[in-house]
Amino acid sequence: MAVVRVFDTETTGLPEEGKPAGLLEVGWTDVVVDDGGAVVTITDPIAHLCNPFVAAPGLEIDPGAAAAHHIEKEDVAGCPTPEVILRQLMAGADVFACHNREFDRQFFTGGEKPMICTLKAAKRIWPTMERHSNQYLRYALKLPVDRYIASLAHRAGPDTHVTAHLLARMIEEGATLPEMIRWADAPVLLVRMPFGKHRGSPVMELPADYLRWLNGTELDRDMRHTLRHIMKQRGLA
Repeated sequence: MAVVRVFDTETTGLPEEGKPAGLLEVGWTDVVVDDGGAVVTITDPIAHLCNPFVAAPGLEIDPGAAAAHHIEKEDVAGCPTPEVILRQLMAGADVFACHNREFDRQFFTGGEKPMICTLKAAKRIWPTMERHSNQYLRYALKLPVDRYIASLAHRAGPDTHVTAHLLARMIEEGATLPEMIRWADAPVLLVRMPFGKHRGSPVMELPADYLRWLNGTELDRDMRHTLRHIMKQRGLA
């Protein structure tokens, strides 16, 4: 048996140079997988508020972050520090999973245990899907989530409930844990444009002048990998 602990974090904002960010909430749901690779059970979610202001009294919650999760300073007064909650998160897990590893690893690395990124896995398994957010996939794939549990979107516990069911569907579709662990470290070749005026369009059909413009902009790893592939295929490199 393997316990895949699907976790999510709610934070004071995005960490930037000269502007730290802290954890306000950590949640997790366990997906138990048997030795044959089949899902045995999905547990109910657990979530804990935590207080990052003890160690960083000058920290503030960004309005944009608050607008998403609605957690305010007074909500976490008297709560344990993030370090206490993260120790609980570590205990009993064999593998970790989250929907955006690039973001969540800024707050929790998983120690030496492997970590799956369900966002990257979703882009590989359903490459033509219009979007790959966990809530969009929840409805597009008709995941059998508990609507009551999942009703508070952008909170750590409910979001892990949705992502756990997404992970279970991936396993049902034939994706293995070792495979998804490998995917988390590899760039994804995108099929549809994920942003901008051509969002949703097949990337191989994007205009040449737009591809050249994109090549001079800052792109994430997946988009840069995709752009290089397209430009080489079309003789634009």
